[in-house]
Amino acid sequence: MGTETAISWCDHTFNPWIGCTKITDGKNPSACDHCYAASLAKRWGWVEWGAGKPRKRTSPANWRKPHLWNKTAKVKGKRARVFCASLADWADAEIDPIWVHQLFTGVIRQTPDLEWLLLSKRHARVLPLLEKHAQDLPNIRVGFTVEDDRNAKIRLPYLREISVAGWPTFVSYEPAVGAVEWEPWMDCIDWLIAGGESGAGYRKPDVEWFRDARDACRRHSVPFHFKQWGGMQDGAFLDNREHYEFPASAGAAA
Repeated sequence: MGTETAISWCDHTFNPWIGCTKITDGKNPSACDHCYAASLAKRWGWVEWGAGKPRKRTSPANWRKPHLWNKTAKVKGKRARVFCASLADWADAEIDPIWVHQLFTGVIRQTPDLEWLLLSKRHARVLPLLEKHAQDLPNIRVGFTVEDDRNAKIRLPYLREISVAGWPTFVSYEPAVGAVEWEPWMDCIDWLIAGGESGAGYRKPDVEWFRDARDACRRHSVPFHFKQWGGMQDGAFLDNREHYEFPASAGAAA
């Protein structure tokens, strides 16, 4: 489950384990409603999704792959970006704490030529985990999924705390399922990735949502990366490739 990837904002994806629980109340739109990872897990029989269901640790061979990527990146002289994780949430409360410890000490800490993109929806758990495992790690960037303004107001105060603590940040506005008022949060966002929902039952985004996000980034000199329309086949493209931007590599935490 560690691999080269078609995801345009990273070089590799790494899944130390598989499995998660959807964050949804059944009333408000949620990024988890049409979770591609849950669908893949069901299709391939990897693991059963949901609360109380065992998470599956991936193989030792998979855990060795980041070390190989690190060697390649070191030879090239440029950090490679690794998304962790595409089939789980690294801050999930149902993950064995030993696994989390081993992820940081045995993998992330041992691969200084990789930049680890740690994306989560478990906003309240992330800073305590960072303070426990990543105080002196210079090669992580911490991100939250923000699908609409409701979730921005829930999650981004926690991202601000992480930014103040010194860790580089990013936001994945994907799948975008509603508009977001970005202006109050731009002080704590170092990179914004945007994209529509893909797969069966996708919810069609509004081009103005993405333009608003792009324009907020322009006003605050924040790199903006437009990933995809998702399942959307119509609509005008944002403009041109100048809007596919990447920040400088993550620096040391304060």
